[in-house]
Amino acid sequence: YYDSFAFINCKMDAHINTAGFRTESGKTQNPRMGTATYGFREYGTTNLAGAPINLSGRVGAYILNAAEFNQYYSNRARIFSAYNNGQGWNPQP
Repeated sequence: YYDSFAFINCKMDAHINTAGFRTESGKTQNPRMGTATYGFREYGTTNLAGAPINLSGRVGAYILNAAEFNQYYSNRARIFSAYNNGQGWNPQP
C-alpha cells in the first residue's frame, strides 16, 4: 500500500512539525519519498497569517513546483482525472 495525500494551499499553525508528517513511531510514510502524483506532496503552504512556510525540511515530502501544481492540482477535473483508470470523476458539491 501507499500513503498518498497532498496539501495544496493549506494554512498550518506552528504546532505542525517542520519535518512534516510521519508515523507515530517516527518512521517516514510509504513510499519513503513522494513524487508529483503519489506519496506525501505539498504546495503553497502558509502559516495562519498567510506567510509562506519553508518546506525544505519536510521528511519524505515531494514539494510540487508551479508547473506540477498546474498540471495535476489546479482544478477539480485535474485532481480527479486519474480516477477509475483515467475515466475521471466529477463530484458535485
